Formats: sequence, C-alpha cells, structure tokens
Amino acid sequence: MSVNKQVVIWMEYGSNDLLVAKELKFEKHFVHRAILTHAQQSVEKYFKAYLLYKKKEIIKTHDLLI
Repeated sequence: MSVNKQVVIWMEYGSNDLLVAKELKFEKHFVHRAILTHAQQSVEKYFKAYLLYKKKEIIKTHDLLI
C-alpha cells in the first residue's frame, strides 16, 4: 500500500473519532471521559497520518503479544 493511501486511511480514522467525540456531546447522558478519549484517539491518528506524510518511521510502542 502506498504512503499516500495510508495517509488518507489514517486521516479518515481520525475524522471518524473526531466525529464521534463531537456527536457524544449532544447525548442526553454524555460522559466527558468518552468525549476526551475519542478526541485523544483522533489526535493520535491525525499525527500518525502526518508522520507518514513526512515519511517518518512509525514506532510501535505497545505489543499485545508481549
């Protein structure tokens, strides 16, 4: 998969998380922590897209197999 395609995919993931964060504030019983979690995840995904765009290596910081 090309780097440009990966950038687009991660931007879409980030946009989806941001959309969820924005929509949660309109729920009758919204939870601030849920909004903050989705906003934080959005930033991480946008940052990953930026790093890929700048052709930087993305380092895995956690591994479920360890």
